[in-house]
Amino acid sequence: MRKAEMRAYEARLLELGERLKGTVDQLDREIAEERTAQGDLAHFGTHNADHDVEFLEMDEAMEKNEVKLLNAVEAALARIERGSYGYCEKCGKELQRERLDAVPYAACCAGCES
Repeated sequence: MRKAEMRAYEARLLELGERLKGTVDQLDREIAEERTAQGDLAHFGTHNADHDVEFLEMDEAMEKNEVKLLNAVEAALARIERGSYGYCEKCGKELQRERLDAVPYAACCAGCES
């Protein structure tokens, strides 16, 4: 992979990482607010509490997914630093550009991933 290509992937990963960090921070705030609101609404019927729990669980699941993606982005940036970015971590083959274009944080080729 040429240096210009590597810099382009690095820029995409840095941008994606910043967006994910912002999303995780926002979800952290929303989850904290939802937990506080649940305590405030404890005197209402269970249907309101059930509704609030559903939103809290959805936000927690979304946050978990965003953190997982953020970790993958950070791992990809570390691979760039090590010089191993663009190669499958399992079989060592070079990753196809189409794969990196679609999933710039991919650690494995499509064959090893499945």
